[in-house]
Amino acid sequence: MVLALLWMSLTLLGALQSQASGKLHVPKPMHIVLSKIRLQPNFMEDRFQGKWYALAVAENTIRNGSESQFQMYSITFDLNKDHSYSVSTKTQRGQDCQNWDLTFVPSHVRGQFDLGHKKLYPGIQTYTMRVSSTDYNQYALVFLKMKFKNHLFYETTLYGRTKELNTDLKERFIDFVTDIGYDNENIIIHDSIGKD
Repeated sequence: MVLALLWMSLTLLGALQSQASGKLHVPKPMHIVLSKIRLQPNFMEDRFQGKWYALAVAENTIRNGSESQFQMYSITFDLNKDHSYSVSTKTQRGQDCQNWDLTFVPSHVRGQFDLGHKKLYPGIQTYTMRVSSTDYNQYALVFLKMKFKNHLFYETTLYGRTKELNTDLKERFIDFVTDIGYDNENIIIHDSIGKD
């Protein structure tokens, strides 16, 4: 159950739940070097904070849209005095609302963060979040890399301040994720979960 706190999206949550049940959801073999993932120039941590909605996701455990039952979720980044983020994720599953909380601490590179309190999560070797692109008002493109029990998991999420995904952002997201190695079968465009 503690491991579920690590996942910032339902696709990664599903992968962990599969592992907990004894069925390892083996990720697509990929090797993405963090330094090859662009960073938002002059990242402004105070403007990035606030509520976002996951509009689209690409991740290396999705096969042929197998995770397409997952819905949009909200995520809130609250900036702390030490420049870390307290992160809360909220999703609706049927009639239940599920919440997860974790902390990301700044790394040596501006716009890149590592999971805080990693010792609380057995099996996690590395867990890094990188803000690749954002205009702070409409969208944010966030890349995650996690090494869990010697398996590499990658996720790229397109967040929006609203639940609306325009065609231009969708196309830019698809171009970005296919350029770094995801296949079309690794991409999900989320359905809305209701009112803001």
